[in-house]
Amino acid sequence: MIRKISQLLILLVAFIQLNPQEVSYVDSLLLEQSKTHLVDEKISIFFRLSDHYNDISIDTSRLMIQQALGLALELGSDKHIANAYLKLGLLYVMTDSLEQASVNYKHSIMYYEKLDDFESVCDVLVILGNIYYVKGNYPKAMEHYNDALTLTQKINYVQKLPHCYNNLGVVYHSQKKYSKSLNYFTKALELFENNNDTLHVALTLGNIGSIYVNLDNLDIAKDYFTNALIEYDILNDKEGELLSILQVSEIHLKNNEPDSALSLINDAYSIYRKLPVGFRGPKVSRYSDIKIKTALSYMMKKEWGTSILHLDSCYYAANKARLNDVIRESSKLLSDIYDSIGITDSSYKYFKIYSYYSDSILNEDNIRNMAQMEFKYKYDQQIIEAELSEKEEQAAENRRTLILIIIVVCLFFALVIFILLLKLEKNKKTKINIERLRLKDELEYKNKELTTHMLYLLKKNEFILSISEKLKKIIPSIKVQNKKSIAEIINELTAGTSNDTWKEFEIRFQEVHTSFFDNLNLAHPDLSPNELRLCSFLRLNMSTKDISAITYQSISSIDMARFRLRKKIGIESNEHLVTYLSRL
Repeated sequence: MIRKISQLLILLVAFIQLNPQEVSYVDSLLLEQSKTHLVDEKISIFFRLSDHYNDISIDTSRLMIQQALGLALELGSDKHIANAYLKLGLLYVMTDSLEQASVNYKHSIMYYEKLDDFESVCDVLVILGNIYYVKGNYPKAMEHYNDALTLTQKINYVQKLPHCYNNLGVVYHSQKKYSKSLNYFTKALELFENNNDTLHVALTLGNIGSIYVNLDNLDIAKDYFTNALIEYDILNDKEGELLSILQVSEIHLKNNEPDSALSLINDAYSIYRKLPVGFRGPKVSRYSDIKIKTALSYMMKKEWGTSILHLDSCYYAANKARLNDVIRESSKLLSDIYDSIGITDSSYKYFKIYSYYSDSILNEDNIRNMAQMEFKYKYDQQIIEAELSEKEEQAAENRRTLILIIIVVCLFFALVIFILLLKLEKNKKTKINIERLRLKDELEYKNKELTTHMLYLLKKNEFILSISEKLKKIIPSIKVQNKKSIAEIINELTAGTSNDTWKEFEIRFQEVHTSFFDNLNLAHPDLSPNELRLCSFLRLNMSTKDISAITYQSISSIDMARFRLRKKIGIESNEHLVTYLSRL
């Protein structure tokens, strides 16, 4: 899952980098792929997409080829599998991932051999030799070049023959076997010229010039470098120009002309920085060459600090890419510089590194013999490795299937848990709603009960008032000595009824509306007891007539009290007083 997400992110970043025309081209390919049901055509489209992304995004280009490889393995197409591994190797070389490049190139050889495509086998053997050469493993490089040469001569692959000669010359040159190296370069140059291969003519001229630099024939070397630079200029080959400029800078270093050398090296570095993503070969080798020559120039000027900075950068890059020869050379120069400036511990540290890699190079002859024996053994094991590779791929596919099943099961259980949680939440909300309805019904019931009780009190008061009125009417006909007693009885009935009625009402009201008076006092602390009492009656939505009956006040007095209450509370004219109180 994480790998798929990362692949989608790579595609998204690459898609953002496309201009409108490129987006249209990619869209057309994707549309074409979605319409076809032929796996072979889908694979071809992935290859075309990969080629399109070469100069835009190496990661996306590699992703396209990996998709093509997956389909090719499912289809069992050896040709597509071989080509996919070959392209993957090239893409890893472009990012200086030489170990991964080697693995993919070896896989491609295995499938090309199954197809009897020995020309492609020769091509890949030369590429593998180049990788081993860049890494400083000269025995392995020589082994692959010799195998390519033998196979090229066997199948009469004329176009590849000069490349084999040139590459063998490069290895002998690195081993300081200049005579053998010059012999192979001369053979290669003649064949390249016959084939009108201008690019490789220029490369070989530069290689021959480098031999003459090592032999201190600097004038001859300069002629070869100049001729090579002319060929590169005709081709507008920036990489070739970079190489020739660096080769000419060697002459200035030999003549102890650091400023002239630095000027050329800076020009070379400017070209290097502008090289496109599709730069052929591992860029780290060119970068290391630039850094070492820069350091040598500053060493001649005795600017030790600057030299150390360039050598440290070179050493780090070479160590990361495992370029043993470059590590050996940069560590030797660092050891010499630290020794010159009296920092003995650092000098000793880098000298140990130099000695380690020098010992490795001294053992190369023994390694070469062992490599030849190993090659014979490996040839016999290739069929077994092919079978093992297929089994490993099948096992990997089974693992992927198992992981997918586990993911699906986990997602299923996650979905079940999610549904259960939703149901629990729904049940919880249902219970809350039921409880809310119950409380609402209970409140309504208590309100009705309170209202009923109030009606009872009203009737009771009306009855008492009726008796009081009757007593008042008969007072004139009563004896004088009894009038005073009757008047006292009337007053007690009226006052007692009012006080008892209010107290009983207040108790029952607070049982139903527990926080009404607290909220009202909090909002309007300056209300009088009579105003609080009026508010409670209005909260029960009692009419003015009912309030008048229960309080023994006239209707006009209640209306005036309502008006004063409204004004004191500060309610807008368009808002109903009862509505306001019901919200408290």
